[in-house]
Amino acid sequence: MSRNERTQGYVDALIAWTLEKGYYVIFDRDGDDSICRDSKIISIKNTRSLETQLYTLIHECGHLLIYNNNSVFEYERVEESYGDNTMVRKSF
Repeated sequence: MSRNERTQGYVDALIAWTLEKGYYVIFDRDGDDSICRDSKIISIKNTRSLETQLYTLIHECGHLLIYNNNSVFEYERVEESYGDNTMVRKSF
């Protein structure tokens, strides 16, 4: 199995995992490498290398874990203290 095939397998496994959590992954030229809690969409820019897309997807899955486990990280408290006009919404 080639490196690219292995990487694609990891991407596919993460997509399946996100679906189990009720989130959808969209790969798009205009993707902004983010996760939206409201729409439950993870957006990945597909013009980057497959490995970079994998690493970005892993990163966004980390945010999904944080969102689903408020006992580990109080996301809402941080979000409220910074408001809508900051980059915190993009970071978290």
